[in-house]
Amino acid sequence: MQSAFLRTLRALESDHAGWEFVWLFVGIALATAWAGWAGFARLPMIARSDRARLEGVESVHAVQADEDGELLETFLQPGAAVQAGDTLVRFDDRSERATLAELTARRAAAERGRITLLERLRVLEARTKLTPALDRSDTSESNARVVEAETRAVRAEADARRSRELEVRGLVSPAEVQRLDAEARGERAAADALDAARSRTGANLMMRQLDVLSDRAAAQRDLAGLDAEIDALRGAADRARWMLARRTIVAPVAGRVVRIAEATPGSHAEAGDTLAWIVPAGSLRAVAEYSPGQAVGFIQPGQRAWVRPANANVLRGEVGWPARVASLSPEPRSGWVRVESALNVAGSEAGSRAYGLPVVVEIEVGRATPIEQMVGVAAHGVARWMPRID
Repeated sequence: MQSAFLRTLRALESDHAGWEFVWLFVGIALATAWAGWAGFARLPMIARSDRARLEGVESVHAVQADEDGELLETFLQPGAAVQAGDTLVRFDDRSERATLAELTARRAAAERGRITLLERLRVLEARTKLTPALDRSDTSESNARVVEAETRAVRAEADARRSRELEVRGLVSPAEVQRLDAEARGERAAADALDAARSRTGANLMMRQLDVLSDRAAAQRDLAGLDAEIDALRGAADRARWMLARRTIVAPVAGRVVRIAEATPGSHAEAGDTLAWIVPAGSLRAVAEYSPGQAVGFIQPGQRAWVRPANANVLRGEVGWPARVASLSPEPRSGWVRVESALNVAGSEAGSRAYGLPVVVEIEVGRATPIEQMVGVAAHGVARWMPRID
């Protein structure tokens, strides 16, 4: 009985010794694997900063009111995409529209008056050119009548003188002489009357020419005054259009509305008030602040980075966006080094409200074994080096 018990005890001790060798082998294997991993595995060294936010590569454009006034319409929506020239806000512009309509109507009336005046001026120009020819024709006709009457009067007077000479000789009766004298006086009176009429006609023709020239000069003065009035109305209308355009605010650039002020239809805005902010379309950048111990000698332009929202939920797939270091400040400011990283995605892919979003930036500053990383942490006293979980 005792021998059977001893045999059983020795068998159990033998089995226990076998398991000890197994566990010893497993421990040595694990220690060797860990030592190999710690000494030879190259893991990324990450510089992490949660003092970061997203910004646009280009400056943000502020949408400001040009004039004081009451808002009539607003098309501002946070996150809305806009194109350059899109209407964003309209102020009450009824007064400017009424002024522009009045100026437009006055200018149209002045233009119609100018057309009428040009027609009159063309008629006067034609009369100015035609009157001298008519005057010359009238003068030639009047001169011809005077010459003809003068010829008849001279001939009648010659006949009267000859009849008186023949009366002395007794060849012509006194009655015939009296008749010829009467005819001579009548012809002379007619010639003198035509000559007087010719003089009056010349004076009248000259007055007619002067009247035509005077009318033309007056029409030219009226046309010059009307042209000046039209130019003044054109300038006033241009200014009214400019004032009307200032009552409508349009997007200065293509991009996204990232923030708007409390501006609703019916509210009042002062000149210079900022109504909204627009981020130009294009790439985004992450601006982060690192301590000098993290940045100096480690972070360099071109290094890979990873940017994720500060409140991202990794379990839900909100992992962020790849990026590369674009630049860093040459020296610390206020105890921090500014590092800018360019995202490798378009701004629209990062979300419509990405501008100003608080983010966490992780920059791969190199690769080292776990032992080297622990030595580096111990040497620099930096507790923020950590491997990124891909």
